[in-house]
Amino acid sequence: MNQTNTISIPQRVQNLVVPHQRATDAALAREIARKSSTAINRLYDMYSQPLYGFIVQVPFGEATSADILETCFINIVQRINEYDSNKESLFTWCYKITRKEISKRKVDLLLRQLFSC
Repeated sequence: MNQTNTISIPQRVQNLVVPHQRATDAALAREIARKSSTAINRLYDMYSQPLYGFIVQVPFGEATSADILETCFINIVQRINEYDSNKESLFTWCYKITRKEISKRKVDLLLRQLFSC
């Protein structure tokens, strides 16, 4: 099996990030931590489309997918102080938060289906 097929998306993205991008990510994270609406809007403009594209790969429906995206951005802003630019890119960190929210919603959906009888 080809090695590139076994690498997860965050690792591939992380390996492509150049050092100046890490500095840019860290600066953006600091501004978001200061609750700068400009920085929060910039983050949303940069990452909402790729994260939404990831979310819609799971058949939740449009309304639930939009709700997941909104929840993810709320979590990202609230948890921005946990981001470490020395460990990963800001996109990778946001992707991980999104992946966790998707997993949580899958479990919630499964539990509702199991106990709705």
